[in-house]
Amino acid sequence: MSKNEKITFDYRKFNPNFHHLKKALKDDDIRFIFLIGGSSSSKSFSVAQAILLFCLSDGYNTRVYRKTGATIADSIYKAFKEAANSLGISKAFDFRENAIKCFNGSYITFSGLDDPEKIKGLESYQFVVCEELSDFAEADFKQIKKRLRGRLGQKIISMFNPISEEHWIKKNVFDKEDLHEVDNYLYGIKNTLTGDVLPKEYTTITKKLINSPRIITNPRTGEEEVHAPDTLILKSTYLNNFWVVGSPDGTYGFYDRQAVADFEKDKNRDYNYYRIYALGDWGSIRTGGEYLYAFDAGKHRGNYPYDSKTPIHISVDNNVLPYITVTLWQKNDNNFRQIHEICAEDPNNTVTQAASMTRDWLTSIGYADVLFVHGDATTRSGNTIDDEKRSFLDKFIECLEQRFVVNDCVPASNPSVALSGEFINAILSGNLYGINIGIDDSCKKSIRDYENVKKDANGAILKQRIKNKETGQSYEEFGHCTDTFRYVVVDVFKDEYTRFSLKRKRSVQSEDDVLYFNADAAGSELLYVIPDNFGMMTAVSCVIHDYIDIKYVVYHGCYDSDMLFRCVENAKGLVIFECEKAFFHTVRELRELREIKVISSSSDYKLRIEANKDFIKKKVRFSGGYESNADYLLFMNDFLDYNGKDSASAINIISAMSKYIRKNFF
Repeated sequence: MSKNEKITFDYRKFNPNFHHLKKALKDDDIRFIFLIGGSSSSKSFSVAQAILLFCLSDGYNTRVYRKTGATIADSIYKAFKEAANSLGISKAFDFRENAIKCFNGSYITFSGLDDPEKIKGLESYQFVVCEELSDFAEADFKQIKKRLRGRLGQKIISMFNPISEEHWIKKNVFDKEDLHEVDNYLYGIKNTLTGDVLPKEYTTITKKLINSPRIITNPRTGEEEVHAPDTLILKSTYLNNFWVVGSPDGTYGFYDRQAVADFEKDKNRDYNYYRIYALGDWGSIRTGGEYLYAFDAGKHRGNYPYDSKTPIHISVDNNVLPYITVTLWQKNDNNFRQIHEICAEDPNNTVTQAASMTRDWLTSIGYADVLFVHGDATTRSGNTIDDEKRSFLDKFIECLEQRFVVNDCVPASNPSVALSGEFINAILSGNLYGINIGIDDSCKKSIRDYENVKKDANGAILKQRIKNKETGQSYEEFGHCTDTFRYVVVDVFKDEYTRFSLKRKRSVQSEDDVLYFNADAAGSELLYVIPDNFGMMTAVSCVIHDYIDIKYVVYHGCYDSDMLFRCVENAKGLVIFECEKAFFHTVRELRELREIKVISSSSDYKLRIEANKDFIKKKVRFSGGYESNADYLLFMNDFLDYNGKDSASAINIISAMSKYIRKNFF
């Protein structure tokens, strides 16, 4: 291959992302290119194709970064090798460890950002590629911007899945630009085989945005000049990848039926995950152990504007860091909507300022009805700093009463954190008293709080503190909006909450008695199986140390031998079967896999439950993230709802397992 040899590539080798990227790389005004969107949308592969071709044709050097160097070989470096093979240009490059050298002398180097010193020395590069930019610290990106200089048309190309709406990329980059949409297709791209212009579906991506020009001052002349748009955002999804959904004409690419089916499963089972990783929308990934585990932004957020015919309920949390929280709600029959939020940050995080902001917003929408104020019971406590000993609540209401009639609904004491959380989760799950909750899209801090606040070992809100590096102040990052959510829902649906709490109080094991764990511990492992447990096939796997941690459960309404065999085969440690003689043949078959101890079924399960209930309260812990597993969730519901008569399956196997462990381990 000579330097002057011209190569033409078949258009069928490229996805739409490539064409937009190629055009942007030729535009000297464009400085920043962001490829965002869902997984399997060909972001990294299209970047690799484009960079390789510019390296080959123009002799440009490129630096490729990932946050962690150890992940390069199996990710972006591999994408470059596969892209070269797909284009048939591998022979033009020498693939070395963390470097690709072209026969024309240009090169592509790869590096992790484990060491900030690796950002230095970018003067010889035309392009810098940031793979998975969402993993980078903002300081990393700022250093790259400053170090890449001295050449016309230098560019920073970044790829990532938009996860958190509070991420620095969105807050400090995207939200600070005056962005506007432009055509998301390119007209004029030709079929290299026929010379005809391709229809627009061959170059269509999900969305394309560019920033607006701005005025800058020339430091040499002191004159103002127009700085052309320099930031381009290309958004794509798996629907724009011809090697997932096939080409528009069905003649090339690949229809990956399994991949599409998997995306469809996420769409139906975990819409929040689908929204982020399939549609490429901003959101927050659930990691397990969430306090509001049933909150799904894909289902519960939407457009819920103020209804002038319906009164407003205000809920207040008086923590001043990171902000004083005020959420505003409306109830129409059983539909309960959060229509607005006010998170009064410094310097507005005083009761007077937060109340004024609330009053001013209500005035701006023309509100003229009664206000119902709910919130933390501690807001009633007298303030020793105030000469008149007025409480936070007194001062808050006093400000609102300058324009509105206020109904004080703040209770004398706060509801149980664990029980009120379960009440809200039951509502959000769509199966409690027909109540329907929706959160307006504008309530971004609330939504982030509902998605991220965790549950502690007792089912309450985990009070995790962080420290502001600039001020030195520490505070609880999440939970404040969630607290206002709890207060107002329990107050507004007081009768329903009472019914729900009485149901729990009838249980042998109340929610407040239950212990949870959020991290795996080392210890002896045991699998306890009761194949016919009041009509349920049940198995409980636990780790025994100072506590008994229930790792996972099998909880099915009918006997499934295949599932049971897989469960026993994968078990670690001791396996115990409690069963009638009818299951002995099953045990014999299972003993071909491993050793199994058999115990005869209990003749009096109620006596065993009563004898072990205190031990269970003190020693048995359940997974803090049980809600993400359907079997575990059903198991816990039955465990908590047992009242001496019904739903004995769950508590029966826990008491049986506890009896054995008490005798043999404690």
